[in-house]
Amino acid sequence: MKLLFLICESAVESAVISILRELDVPGYTRLSNAIGNGRQGRREGSPVWPGTNSLLLIGVPENLVTPIVERLRAISEDREGRMAIKIFSVNAEDLL
Repeated sequence: MKLLFLICESAVESAVISILRELDVPGYTRLSNAIGNGRQGRREGSPVWPGTNSLLLIGVPENLVTPIVERLRAISEDREGRMAIKIFSVNAEDLL
């Protein structure tokens, strides 16, 4: 099992969640209105630094990681790399 940490700009959150549903991802936890700074610039939800991010924690079997990444990469390519999205993966064990 893998735990994916997916950070995306809030504007594409619904598209990301649609992909997770289409791929029958068993579940996720979403944290909205996150602020931060990354390769696509600052997002602080202010007039100077507009926009916020969403963080999704997604526990999935390893066989779903590649399809998730491929679908998200396609969205990013459609936006010519201007979409703020980052995915980190760590091994996880379901304990309860």
